[in-house]
Amino acid sequence: MAVQHLHPKLSKLQAQWLVDASIPQHNQTTTPIWENSDDPADILTAAELHGVLPSVLKHLKTSGLNEGRYSSFKEAQARRAEQLGWEMALNAQGLRAHDALKKSGLDAIIIKGGTHARRLYRTPAERTFTDVDILVPASQRRAANEIMERIGFKPFSHDYRLDRDYSEDVWLSPHSEDMNVEIHTNLAHNPKLRAAVSVSYETVLEAGNGNAENATALLFVSATHTALSHQYDRLQHLVDIYQSVSGYAGSIDVPQLKETALKSGAYSIIVSALLITGRVFNDEKCFQIVKQMQAGFLQSAPARLITQRTITDARSEKRSSLSWRRKLYRASIAQARTLEA
Repeated sequence: MAVQHLHPKLSKLQAQWLVDASIPQHNQTTTPIWENSDDPADILTAAELHGVLPSVLKHLKTSGLNEGRYSSFKEAQARRAEQLGWEMALNAQGLRAHDALKKSGLDAIIIKGGTHARRLYRTPAERTFTDVDILVPASQRRAANEIMERIGFKPFSHDYRLDRDYSEDVWLSPHSEDMNVEIHTNLAHNPKLRAAVSVSYETVLEAGNGNAENATALLFVSATHTALSHQYDRLQHLVDIYQSVSGYAGSIDVPQLKETALKSGAYSIIVSALLITGRVFNDEKCFQIVKQMQAGFLQSAPARLITQRTITDARSEKRSSLSWRRKLYRASIAQARTLEA
């Protein structure tokens, strides 16, 4: 089964099962709610595009699926095994770059990807990633890029960005051009969005009260990345938010989260992320944090635009039918500071 850019539109029951099976620790032991005699190829394609294949493979195995009957299942398992080996090699390249930056006296933190896998999941293999993201202060961007070139990485530029600054520099590994290490100075890449919201090195450290890997900082990164870079187009990002509040990395410092969110312009984004994740996974912990943040109607309103189906269809062949919701959400967060408490 070749991985496609888009997956076939899932039925309502299939989409719900995909959501339920995207959380690794869920006790999904019942027979899938589509017919067990059906080839799970569509589900597997959707899971891979949504970044939740490891968890879906696990739940399919415990659902009573006849594994030997379907080539799609065996092919997906083989691809995941190959991807896992590739992720380990990529992680090593990211650590090499990070170590070089730190040894040169620069400030740098690895965010998302391997950090989320290590800090938010029972085993890192439960969380896939495709690149390494390193966040540095804007004042150190030039020095960081000079070091990346010195240690053999090759610069890569996106043609569509032309002369606009997306606060991101992409570097290709000297060992494989399929491996990217990205230097970021702000997770709000789009210049228009960055005028309203700032997620800098200093912001992430402030969210974590000096620790970029504590639960509060991880939640802040997960929520802002989901909204600013993806507008809820992958289930994986909601799983990251869910895992952030699950307790694996510790408890959430709600006052610190709120303070940082207000100062950075990300208040409505954080509130929306918690409300959307709480609805999709029926998680009371997300709602409790929103309650403690004392969010009003204006701050929670953008969350109404993103439904579960908006997310599960975002990478399907029928994605255009609900894409207006994600576009309108993007427009709303561009006005984020006007929605702050």
